[in-house]
Amino acid sequence: MSCTGNIAAESIAVPSGLRDRDLLALRLHLIEYAQVAGLDDLIRHALDQITERVASPIGFYHFVNADQKTLSLQQWSTRTLNEFCQAKGKGLHYDMAEAGVWIDCVREKKAVIHNDYESLPNKKGLPEGHAKVIRELVVPVFRNNKIVAILGVGNKPTPYNQNDVTAVTDIAEATWHIIEQKRTLEELEKSNAALERSNRELEEFAYIVSHDLQEPLRMVTSFTNLLKKKCDHPLDEDTQTYMDYITDGADRMKQLIEALLQLSRITTKGSDFEDVHLNETLGNVRHDLQFRLAKTSTLLEIDPTLPTVTGDKNQLYQVFLNLVGNAIKFNHNEVPHVTVSYKPEKDENILCISDNGIGIDAKHFDRIFSVFQRLHARKEYPGTGIGLSIVKKIVERHHGRIWVESVLGKGSQFYISLPS
Repeated sequence: MSCTGNIAAESIAVPSGLRDRDLLALRLHLIEYAQVAGLDDLIRHALDQITERVASPIGFYHFVNADQKTLSLQQWSTRTLNEFCQAKGKGLHYDMAEAGVWIDCVREKKAVIHNDYESLPNKKGLPEGHAKVIRELVVPVFRNNKIVAILGVGNKPTPYNQNDVTAVTDIAEATWHIIEQKRTLEELEKSNAALERSNRELEEFAYIVSHDLQEPLRMVTSFTNLLKKKCDHPLDEDTQTYMDYITDGADRMKQLIEALLQLSRITTKGSDFEDVHLNETLGNVRHDLQFRLAKTSTLLEIDPTLPTVTGDKNQLYQVFLNLVGNAIKFNHNEVPHVTVSYKPEKDENILCISDNGIGIDAKHFDRIFSVFQRLHARKEYPGTGIGLSIVKKIVERHHGRIWVESVLGKGSQFYISLPS
């Protein structure tokens, strides 16, 4: 029956109709219990509830494996363990082909009752330490036309009946539903813990890599400059070009390392969220870009009614500094025109950074937010190719979205959605 036993049964169909009035209350109780209990405790508590409900001193719960050929004993009721059964077997897997008729509920895919166990001619022997079986009721739990679990009760003083089938079926179904949620939650917690470990390791790796890589880069630059000074005569044109290539390559590598380090630390080294007044943020952006604005004659217009949002002040500043800076850089007009506007929606704030620049071909809309995905030669438009990846990751950390609309040669509009 349970502890590793084999119980015979005669099959009956589960009746349809109304369940007991207290079923909802019992389900809610099990859900609340699941919040503070582990999976084993939850299953045992559910068995205690149903065995008391149908006056059965014995209760057990098995999981049926995906192969539909083996099952594993998960838990017994408290009374079963304390008063009736000392046989071992929890967590072990059993071949159903070798089990007794007590798993006819799996073979026949319906509940089974046996009210006279001793009279069955094809019953199998019980293991040492197993409780003596008088009568038993076992019901299957279905998901997607497959049996995923069975719940059994035994040794009720009086014969089991259809009402018992209904009650046990209801609790078996309710318990499995909570088990599914509990297992999903536990897997999610394990995944989150693994992700946190991975993030910490990534951060440590990024720091080590950035430190260890930048040191030799500094040496390359320093010794290249020393070589220039050591020369007794001016360098010829080719040698000077080679020296410039070395220092330029080292500088670009340094920028890439710093950008990658910044990308890796967006979620792990961000500040706590607070109220951020975006007009103040854009004011700081205007101030820090004032020389580029003046040099390029760029007209920057900022909506004076930008909202206050919840977020990381420094990271949101970085988002707008990058997007406004790009709008200035990718622009060939005599008077570049950049606007920052705002449109409130029901559950979000939509901000738009619009320009009259070179625009983007629609086939590159997704590509531009990926790391190192440059659309132009470095000599034409310098940069690391990581800026928009950083922007996207920051926006996602703020539970927002970013997308672009553009026509090649006619400017671009970068949209940011932040929760209101």
